Amino acid sequence: MIDAEEIQRAFAPQAEAYRTYKRRLTICGIGFLGTLLTIGVLEPPLPVAYALGVVAASFWAAGVVVEIRSPALTCPACEHGLDRAVDVYCPQCGQGGVRHDSGLFGRTRCAACRATLVSGKRGRFWKIGYCTFCGALLTSTGV
Repeated sequence: MIDAEEIQRAFAPQAEAYRTYKRRLTICGIGFLGTLLTIGVLEPPLPVAYALGVVAASFWAAGVVVEIRSPALTCPACEHGLDRAVDVYCPQCGQGGVRHDSGLFGRTRCAACRATLVSGKRGRFWKIGYCTFCGALLTSTGV
């Protein structure tokens, strides 16, 4: 059995790689939108607009590459993937008792911390601090 500190040490490189990925994706998005906004607001002469268009396309292409190379998050204790699925344990507080509501607008909720754990096409909208499959503490700051 792996102890809690070992699990956190084993997960730390994954967490750092994921944080770096999120920073890079944010920079690409801000660069892309900022360049388009600059073109729209300043209405520069045509050669400058083309050059800024190339810069915007470069930010967009870099964002695509960053997204394609996004790191996978796996639990070092049970080796399950952590990005989308929520199983028994809450990824934010680590308590058991996650409820999967049924119905058209069914949500996954934690009974202990009352967090709503929503994921969609664009990813997940919660921080991962605990493994949802085995309940192991992965990081105290969350990713």
